[in-house]
Amino acid sequence: MNFYLPDPRLNARADVVLEMVEQRLAAYGRAVTRRRIRALIWDDGEQDEILLVGASPHDCQNGEDCPVLLILEDAAEPDLVHVVTLCDMLTEAPPRAIRLDPLWRVVDFDDSAGHRGGGPRRVRA
Repeated sequence: MNFYLPDPRLNARADVVLEMVEQRLAAYGRAVTRRRIRALIWDDGEQDEILLVGASPHDCQNGEDCPVLLILEDAAEPDLVHVVTLCDMLTEAPPRAIRLDPLWRVVDFDDSAGHRGGGPRRVRA
């Protein structure tokens, strides 16, 4: 399975981090699939918004604040994803849940084609 954590210190133990997140979600009654998501792109035809592993949801231009570590698909509800940031891991906060609608595009780590049209025009969140 192709995925990574954006922090080299964590990437060396990605399996442990993933297990910690799975246990935290289980405490909230949620389970995740084995699908590993690289990015979520919201496109309403006028602008693109992106949540990207390795970039901050607050400022994706330079990755400051708190980068996204994992984006995981919910096992019971495939249109629900859990976005885990480094800050969530450090503070033991629950991951953010996003319900996907038709305006969202999902890019998997194994998706070699990437984004339609060669990628998003802007990277903001």
